[in-house]
Amino acid sequence: MDISDFYSTFFEEAEELLGDMEAHLLALDVDNPDMEQLNAIFRAAHSIKGGGWYFRIRGAAEDHPFTGEPARLHPSRRTHAAS
Repeated sequence: MDISDFYSTFFEEAEELLGDMEAHLLALDVDNPDMEQLNAIFRAAHSIKGGGWYFRIRGAAEDHPFTGEPARLHPSRRTHAAS
């Protein structure tokens, strides 16, 4: 099998994942975020990043807003100061 077949599959799946991310981001209530939506957004970003790493696609495998430093904003990683 030609490796280009795998590249095609990766880009098709990445396009679908980006569409899913967009839908979740547009529907997200920033004042009261839904954990399922947030998790779906992070899963999609990690899937794209993982595929990019596997194929050594420059840019896709590097840190991006959902897995780099701003990932600390994910509710599961935040700590709340006691009041």
